[in-house]
Amino acid sequence: MPRFTELSVTAQTSYAQLFDATLASELSRSVGSLRGSFARKTVKGREYWYFQLTDLGGTLRQFYVGPDSEPVREIDFLTTLHRGGDAPYEHRQLRVAMQPLKFMEYLLENIGQAVVFCDEGAVAVNIPHPARYALHKLLVFGERRASHLQKARKDLLQAAALLECMKATRAWEIDEAWTDLIGRGRGWTTRAAQGLAALENAAPDLLARTWLKTPRAPKRA
Repeated sequence: MPRFTELSVTAQTSYAQLFDATLASELSRSVGSLRGSFARKTVKGREYWYFQLTDLGGTLRQFYVGPDSEPVREIDFLTTLHRGGDAPYEHRQLRVAMQPLKFMEYLLENIGQAVVFCDEGAVAVNIPHPARYALHKLLVFGERRASHLQKARKDLLQAAALLECMKATRAWEIDEAWTDLIGRGRGWTTRAAQGLAALENAAPDLLARTWLKTPRAPKRA
């Protein structure tokens, strides 16, 4: 049974038109479309929200949004590993807590854009390449703790669905992403092999090991 359903030609055409219209709207930006984050301040016992961003000169600027009256959704801010390892740290300019994630730099290459719906309508967002997103889940599989086994299995099933879809439509992009991954050193290859073995157990019909091959270790003399 396929893990994905291909959209109809009508749906794909509608999305393409929406995508073009959303990108065009980015040309007429307002404060609401600026790239930044929200910050909460307490003034005379009351809490207020401000939108903050760093301008081209490196100055942090804030715009008043309104009083705190509704619950705010939690968002995880991910970043690459730093000297402190995977310990969270506060970004001085954005004033948000950043969570370092292993192999994050792999996701930040060859990113694309997509359109998502929200309360304000349709907005354009940056997204990781789907092949890299799927393969990254294989990389981090071995990093999951025993208490996160359910999350690890969910990651494997998501990776299986993405890889199956791309294998049927854009197989060469998987090959490019995989070649880049296994060319980054033994640590990357070892973790990828662990995730690949787990994927074979979770989705044996995918036969992933027949087209995602890891380099063999050199034989000792």
